[in-house]
Amino acid sequence: MELVPRLNAEEIRGLFAPPPWGDDVPPSAFCMTNVREWDKFRNIDMDKEATIIDALKGSPKKRRGPVDADKVAVLNAWRRVDSRTREALRRSFLPELIESYEVPFFSF
Repeated sequence: MELVPRLNAEEIRGLFAPPPWGDDVPPSAFCMTNVREWDKFRNIDMDKEATIIDALKGSPKKRRGPVDADKVAVLNAWRRVDSRTREALRRSFLPELIESYEVPFFSF
């Protein structure tokens, strides 16, 4: 004994939307780009990926070199100073002095 009547084509189509039986899929933003450029992302060589990831993991340590604990403490303290206070310091004191504090912070 069936509790649900048989489905017709329109009801089946509604169950399986999107395709293969549903409405047409809107074109993707990537469909208008150059296919060759996106092939690099679709066909990923696992060895190349591992090499790139290993290189990215090791590179920041090489660039930074030894870290001075006092320098880190000063930079962390300067980071806690909000932008309005920095602007007030620039107006009250020499802007070159404040900039000399900020340049190492931004390069760090």
